Amino acid sequence: MLKAVYFDFGGTLMDAESDRRAHLEIIQRVKTRYSLKPSLELLVRQLEAALFAYSPERARKWIKSEKIINGFFSQLVGDRLDTRWLWDVYLEAHRTHCELFHDAKPTIRAIKGLGLHTGIISDIDDDYFQFQTRLFSMDGMFDSITTSDEVGVGKPNPQIFKIALRKAGCAASESIYIGDSFEKDVVGAKKVGMQTIWYRGRDSEEADWIVETLSEIPPIIVQLCGRPLFGDSEAKGGQAQTGD
Repeated sequence: MLKAVYFDFGGTLMDAESDRRAHLEIIQRVKTRYSLKPSLELLVRQLEAALFAYSPERARKWIKSEKIINGFFSQLVGDRLDTRWLWDVYLEAHRTHCELFHDAKPTIRAIKGLGLHTGIISDIDDDYFQFQTRLFSMDGMFDSITTSDEVGVGKPNPQIFKIALRKAGCAASESIYIGDSFEKDVVGAKKVGMQTIWYRGRDSEEADWIVETLSEIPPIIVQLCGRPLFGDSEAKGGQAQTGD
């Protein structure tokens, strides 16, 4: 029987394109303040590549995003970099640009209406996640929150999934995880025995389900737990593709 439903955050509940718009503004402001010559698009690609390059290391031992961001810009600016100013700009840009997918909250409410443990498992810093939940008025929306900052390792390390399951008091086979990354979310969760929904994924035999919208998820959950869906007018969707 299904007892717990977990979501990734960035790229799954929060629109990754809105995050990229925030990065564009951050880099534009740094570029202007410090008269950097490389193009805006080049600097954005370099920043994204720098964050991605840390993924294997972060899976073993978590490194806070602020440290990576400061390190990236220090290479461009040197000792002139005002790290306090930079982090204020970072938060301001994300406050301005970041958005949830339109069906994120209705989907979460529909699943909570089934009486299931609803949690977050995310590669994110604790202080930044708290900033985001305040920004999106999501305080109290989740039964548990498990972050890489808290656990000390990033996805797909099994430890972060195991600790999240422990919080819900359920076995991996009694849970399902929803995320947009194949390696971090689908492969990581499957390794500990969780069922998976790959959000905006491609054909795969690994994922149990593949969906294009979050509103497709509640009917899948209803199918798994056999309970009526309350508030289904908020979170209706088409039939999900299967990864079979």
